[in-house]
Amino acid sequence: MQQDMKITHVVVDGSNIATEGRDAPSLAQLDEAVQAFIEEYSPKHVTVVVDATFPNRIDRKERRTYEDAVNANELITPPAGAIGRGDAFILQIARRAGAAILSNDSFQEFHGDYPWLFDRGRLIGGKPVPHVGWVFMDRAPVRGPTSRRAVSEARKVAKATEGAAEQVAAEASEAAEAAPPPRKRRSRAKAVAAAPPSDAPADTTGDGERADQAALAEVAEEIASEGGGRGKGGRSPEPYNEALPFIEFVAAHPVGSEVDARIERFSSHGAYVLVGSARAYIPLRNLGDPAPRSAKEVLRVGDDRRFVVVAVDTPRRGIDLALPGVVDVPAPDLASTADLVAELAVDVTDASAAEPAPARARKAAKASSKKASAKKAAAKKAAAKKTPDEKSARKNAATKKAPAEKAPAKKTPAKAPARPARTKKP
Repeated sequence: MQQDMKITHVVVDGSNIATEGRDAPSLAQLDEAVQAFIEEYSPKHVTVVVDATFPNRIDRKERRTYEDAVNANELITPPAGAIGRGDAFILQIARRAGAAILSNDSFQEFHGDYPWLFDRGRLIGGKPVPHVGWVFMDRAPVRGPTSRRAVSEARKVAKATEGAAEQVAAEASEAAEAAPPPRKRRSRAKAVAAAPPSDAPADTTGDGERADQAALAEVAEEIASEGGGRGKGGRSPEPYNEALPFIEFVAAHPVGSEVDARIERFSSHGAYVLVGSARAYIPLRNLGDPAPRSAKEVLRVGDDRRFVVVAVDTPRRGIDLALPGVVDVPAPDLASTADLVAELAVDVTDASAAEPAPARARKAAKASSKKASAKKAAAKKAAAKKTPDEKSARKNAATKKAPAEKAPAKKTPAKAPARPARTKKP
């Protein structure tokens, strides 16, 4: 029967096997049992777990061998203060690895949480037989009062959890039905993009930098005043960054570019960094391949490191970074930076479209609209009205002629010289 069983991974209850048929555990007996099991079943992986009191109960001559085995990861002990001691640690390993357990224990206090112990091939027992060696057999856990109590408690917990989940689902459904549908309105960025070109003179700063900064500040103020959108159940998502620092970061650092950041603090799943006024996040999967167990293994608080911009989360104004070379990110397209900023501005304003603007913001928008209408009407009236100075200038321009040419002077005939008077002869 044993030849038909294929075991890939086995977790050995070292304290139980080392004490089988003995008053005190023996490290030599444990080693014999493990070697015999490997010869019979040929598993690919063997994990031997002993409890924290094991080194104090074995023979002193075996303690040096025990320490060497622990340092070589041949023996594993549960974490200090673990609830359930070594038994709970063994079951956790077996559950995650889908492994069989070599033990003569029935683990009755855990039958409610680990019902798979009763599956065929998950629990194997073994005993040393004189003149034969170790004999291993597939076994089923023994049930008893402790087992029945554990199963009953597990059922109560599961039932209570199921009832709480149903109640939460019902409350969420009622809240969704009672909530009014969000109003649709056109975002500011889309309205500006769709508006026809104005007759006002274009920006004369040369590079348009002043106009871009004013546009970013205007969009950021609108986002901040309107609360940054709404999440599930009508709740507003908590933004990771202020609107203006977020948009300025995206404008200066497109996805795929590298940026210098300072390590601010660690979390259980990554680290937070600061890039100027913007805060970014680095998950563990972006710190190495394979991912480290903690960000402290790779980073140190207060250090400045270079990272790659991986993604941006517009509704929450989040920024994800990674160490260079860990995540495959396309090279940044510098030519489309302006388009990217415009698209993010549209997405952020769309996320806040469901939430009505505060009364103060509505009044300000209304006053701004009235001012714009008044300016437009005044400009139109001024264009149609002609001032007296403009009329006289136009009249003078129309009546003005070229200087007249002088007519040639008329020539008067020259008078004949007077003849001398004739005197009478005497």
